[in-house]
Amino acid sequence: MPDYQHSCFISYKHVPEPDSLQAAKHFELEFIEALERKVDFFRQIALSTYRDVQLRSRPGVHYPRELAQRLCRSVCMIAVLTPEYMESNWCVAEWQAMERLEKAREIGTSEGCIIPIFRRGDPRRAKLFCGTRELIDFSQVVAPRSQLDRVWSRQALMAIGAQVARLAAHGSPVDCADFSIVVREGVALPTLDDPDPLA
Repeated sequence: MPDYQHSCFISYKHVPEPDSLQAAKHFELEFIEALERKVDFFRQIALSTYRDVQLRSRPGVHYPRELAQRLCRSVCMIAVLTPEYMESNWCVAEWQAMERLEKAREIGTSEGCIIPIFRRGDPRRAKLFCGTRELIDFSQVVAPRSQLDRVWSRQALMAIGAQVARLAAHGSPVDCADFSIVVREGVALPTLDDPDPLA
């Protein structure tokens, strides 16, 4: 699979930095990190996941372009849905960018390149946001390290691994050289609602 570098691009809304939100930040990050480890464990192809935290070790990198390249070279995207995710211009732009890739790869949404995981918020709103995509509910997970090892979690993660393997088998006809993540009329940049996408 020379055209892919990653199995899954994990798309999620970073919790802001203020001290008053440190507990929430820690809890959400614990879930994201545990999810990433489990998706990597259950993957059925020789490519690991990608999460943008890896850009922190590369100061000066132009991260909108770097993230677009990483997304384009991922078999699929796991979107961790929260109210903040669905309101973030940046997160929605990542979702829409993967929808463009999905169309270019000629993959339907029923076995699509976007795997939505419902984390918290109004499930009706999340279902509306996802359209026809099957929403995987992880909203009851309060202890990620242990609960992601339970039978129902493992079954969901194994299904994700199988879906990624099926998608990877198709390959990608997309040239990533000029691929970008677009918000409205311009290339996505950090905005006031997402002051630091890498925080």
